[in-house]
Amino acid sequence: MALVVLSRQPWAALAPRSNRHPLATGQWSDRNINTLIHVLDCFYRASGLRMNMRKSKIMGVHVEGGKVKHAASKLGCLILNTPFSYLGSKVGGSMSRVQAWKEVIDKVKSRLSKWKMKALSIGGRLTLLKSVLGSIPIFHMSIFRVPSSVLHTLESIRSHFFNGHEVGSNKATWVKWNSVLTAKDSGGLGVSSTMRFMGKIEAWVPGGGVLKDCTALYALENGKSVNVCTKLSDPSMDYSFRRKTRGGAEQVQLDALLELVSTVNLVPMGDRWVWTLESSGEFSVASLRKVIDEKRLPSVCSKTRWVKYVPIKVNVLAWKIKMDVLPTRLNISRRGIDIHSISCPICDCGVESSEHLFFRCKLTRQIARKISLWWNVNYEDVNSYDEWITWMVSLRLAAKSKLMFEGLDVKPRLVGTSGSKTPILFCCKSSSLLVFH
Repeated sequence: MALVVLSRQPWAALAPRSNRHPLATGQWSDRNINTLIHVLDCFYRASGLRMNMRKSKIMGVHVEGGKVKHAASKLGCLILNTPFSYLGSKVGGSMSRVQAWKEVIDKVKSRLSKWKMKALSIGGRLTLLKSVLGSIPIFHMSIFRVPSSVLHTLESIRSHFFNGHEVGSNKATWVKWNSVLTAKDSGGLGVSSTMRFMGKIEAWVPGGGVLKDCTALYALENGKSVNVCTKLSDPSMDYSFRRKTRGGAEQVQLDALLELVSTVNLVPMGDRWVWTLESSGEFSVASLRKVIDEKRLPSVCSKTRWVKYVPIKVNVLAWKIKMDVLPTRLNISRRGIDIHSISCPICDCGVESSEHLFFRCKLTRQIARKISLWWNVNYEDVNSYDEWITWMVSLRLAAKSKLMFEGLDVKPRLVGTSGSKTPILFCCKSSSLLVFH
């Protein structure tokens, strides 16, 4: 039996600054409760600090309810029931139940208020996803195993927020969420995924023995806890077996074991942990996350180009152009939505696709030609994103200037410039309605 007292304010002078919720534990008995009352009274007389018993709670572990009520009335505090939160973590609850994670889900939803979704651009929403929303539930997930349905709910909330949709909305989604989660090196946007917490990491346990994973050989081994050093010092690998292998699974495992230890070179020093995913041999969360994402998430396309000299929303637009996930008339018709025409309403010279809208349209080329003239760059007509990248790479500009020009050229419709000598470009929400002055 144990006595537990929790308070929001007591003993703040005695507790570390990072711990504002001190915890007192002890054997349940009337004597200990009386001692606790005397200690608090002595502390008040010595320091002048009084504990607020109205904000304190007492809980008995495997103690009758009548005794807990009597102690609470004697101390003048409240009764603490399970589950409860302590230092941001739940205590006493069954975290394998979906209902136990409702507080975490509600906290994520509260950060995704409707006005934030409407006020932030796609770049702002991406930044919020990476910096805030991905770190909210990690503290709980690092302690408890999360039900898969909770992870799917969290991913659904984040996906809707990225696309600018309210939770539960049936609006069309143009970007696959897995493409957003994929690393930039594999063609995605590199957003952290909470689904990686579903994985199970298996590690070597000290004292397990070198043959424990080889079940057939382990049954033949006389020394069940034999280590690598002892095994390699024997005349042969099967020297300590109770009999010779008889082919089949035994022989297959023995051959695999011989191949495994053939590259082992023991040095005269103690065993140590080595993380093979890092050249330094030290563990890092980033390397583990990269491996899990590579196994779970597919490679989308070529490496995502990211220009740090331009707004994030410009980089996201370039990525959407490469992925062809913009709501153009061609993509809308592919979804089975009936529209009166799929032709480009600006030039009426082709189907309104991402490539046509940003590279082939007459107005687009006119704008790109003026921007190239402004930057004193030789303009070249391109018909696709790949051709545009090839042209960008071939330009003879300083590295920083080339990156800035790339960010400006990829999104000429949404770049607003001021001044009497420079063009002013406007765009409304529809990608088809453009005005050029």
